[in-house]
Amino acid sequence: MEIFLLPLLIAIVAAFTPRVKYLSQTLTTITHELGHAVAVMPFGGRLQGIKLRLTTEGEAVVSIPRWPFPIYHCVRILNLFAGYSAPIYLSLFFIFAIASEWNDAVKITLAIMSVFVLFFIRNGFGLLVALSFAAF
Repeated sequence: MEIFLLPLLIAIVAAFTPRVKYLSQTLTTITHELGHAVAVMPFGGRLQGIKLRLTTEGEAVVSIPRWPFPIYHCVRILNLFAGYSAPIYLSLFFIFAIASEWNDAVKITLAIMSVFVLFFIRNGFGLLVALSFAAF
């Protein structure tokens, strides 16, 4: 039970401190957009670009190849839900990795995400955020 107290405290601080809230929302947006990209890639989909905005909104432009009817629509639905579930799964992974003292796994995951975002970012603000994220 005490394993979840520190992440819960961090989440409360992140939700109610304005500057920390903005930073956490931006990182959640990056994870959300990467979730869309990761969901379509195993099915031959391509990520054409990611745009981040000052309002913590984002846009991932992906293309999904034409598969037969049921597969194509299943991939579209998977893409729809992948964006919203990606931050949840990544947060759970980080909580359990840190609790299990797998700090290197967290660092490697953040490094892979940073490089991936740097290759696909398509606007100035997004590039600034991605470089800051990579430097972190």
